[in-house]
Amino acid sequence: MTENTTLRGDLRMYNDDAESLMRLYFESFDVNAQNFNFEKYFPEEGEGIIGALLFGFLNRKRPQSDPKPLTIAMLAHAASVGYWD
Repeated sequence: MTENTTLRGDLRMYNDDAESLMRLYFESFDVNAQNFNFEKYFPEEGEGIIGALLFGFLNRKRPQSDPKPLTIAMLAHAASVGYWD
């Protein structure tokens, strides 16, 4: 791992695992999570059966979320200052 390693892309960490990790991270390193937006880094993985049917019947592509990379450097920085930028 390097400071540029990403949780989602490089470590293949997705919603449930990432949510658990981030909860432990904020608690363990006493980082204020007020400005942290989980969906910015780990967007929803789908709309469920209703969304799949709706997009299928309308013959439309689902909108793709383009998640921001969450890196080890970002975690280290927030731990050093005590809050999420």
